[in-house]
Amino acid sequence: MKALLLSAGYGKRIANLTKNTPKCLLKINNKPILQIWIEQLIKNNVEEIIINTHYLHQKVNDFIKKNKFKIKITLVYEKELLGTAGTLIKNMELYEGHDLLVIHADNYFPKGLDMFIKAHYQTEKNILFSILCFETLYPNECGIVEFDKNNILTKMHEKVNKPPSNLANGAIYLIKKSSLKIINQEFNNAKDFIKEIIPSFYNRVYIFKTNEKFTDIGSYDNYLLANKFSKFYIKNK
Repeated sequence: MKALLLSAGYGKRIANLTKNTPKCLLKINNKPILQIWIEQLIKNNVEEIIINTHYLHQKVNDFIKKNKFKIKITLVYEKELLGTAGTLIKNMELYEGHDLLVIHADNYFPKGLDMFIKAHYQTEKNILFSILCFETLYPNECGIVEFDKNNILTKMHEKVNKPPSNLANGAIYLIKKSSLKIINQEFNNAKDFIKEIIPSFYNRVYIFKTNEKFTDIGSYDNYLLANKFSKFYIKNK
């Protein structure tokens, strides 16, 4: 299994924090978010991490070079942002023949990745990939999933006024290698993973609900919340 850490964004919604620091290097309790993810992936026996970069990419490069993590890390610079699907497809040769974790690196999820991975590998053979989901207090601001009694995705609602529930897409995916092949063959011009790819996989995607704390660092309040959660985890180790 390999991992793709999406780390290229500008962080425009928290521009006061990201003026001189790429979003993925913002610190949670004095540790960069990117480092938190890398350490989690090492613990979960990921073979290689691919990190895409764009905004202030040299700072990400310097950070990786300086820390010398004990795992193979491949940096891929995007001159222009490609979107989740675009990045996934462009770098397909780097994880061909492997299952792939796709993670938006600006989410704070310090505990529970192992349970998600375990649940994915216990799904039926017809399941092509799994999505980690969490309960949100603001469902109209998230991608909300609908699923059947077996936790199989039947529909997704992206930031609608009256969402059917509060179970949100955490933008963490574990994709089987057979599914990567399908995506590469049938969606090679796609940019938006949620709008252009996921609908074609309805009824073949497993929904995993985490009960652990999950924060999308898309606002200053959520950044403060992530730091609060971090202190909770440190205290209860």
